Amino acid sequence: MNALSSAASEGLRAVIYTRVSKDDGDTEGASSTERQEQDCSALAATYRWNVVAVERDQGISASGNAERPAWERVLRLVEAGEVDLIVAWHLDRMTRNMTDLERLILLAEHHSVGIKTYTGDMDLTTDTGRMVARILAAVARAEVERKAARQKRANLARREAGIPWKSGFRAFGYTLKGEVVGEEAKLIREGAEAFLAGEALKSIART
Repeated sequence: MNALSSAASEGLRAVIYTRVSKDDGDTEGASSTERQEQDCSALAATYRWNVVAVERDQGISASGNAERPAWERVLRLVEAGEVDLIVAWHLDRMTRNMTDLERLILLAEHHSVGIKTYTGDMDLTTDTGRMVARILAAVARAEVERKAARQKRANLARREAGIPWKSGFRAFGYTLKGEVVGEEAKLIREGAEAFLAGEALKSIART
């Protein structure tokens, strides 16, 4: 029986997974994952699923090799046979690379777990569902690569124009607007002088 069939889905055990990364362009962070959770919870209520857990990864990309503790907990719930559905806002909240997707496909097949998203569900236990998921993952990966290329080019243009590098993190010695922070600049100069005098970088960093 298809775990995603609305006629037979009432009472299924669901885990909600939300994620936001710094490269998503969402400056609200926690608010983004809260909105995802609200939408997924509303979806669960509509189908009368039993939400047994909500897992959230904050500020972690799904496209690289960064560890996602909450996602690993979701997968452990699947492996332990404690959930029937994984609910997320979109497939790209769960994975943006083929390695993670294939792992998810194998788990879904082995444990007959359904994948339900707020933007549309898919059944990874069928060949059509797996094909759609792989296409979506490939598209998401291409978007990540295009975004990275644009960011690199923008940073190069900023460097050539003498404009400080821009990111979501403040560089030590500068404000986010690129203004010099006096006390920190003094420490940077002292560190440079210590390095030129032969002091080890680890020692300078500790200082």
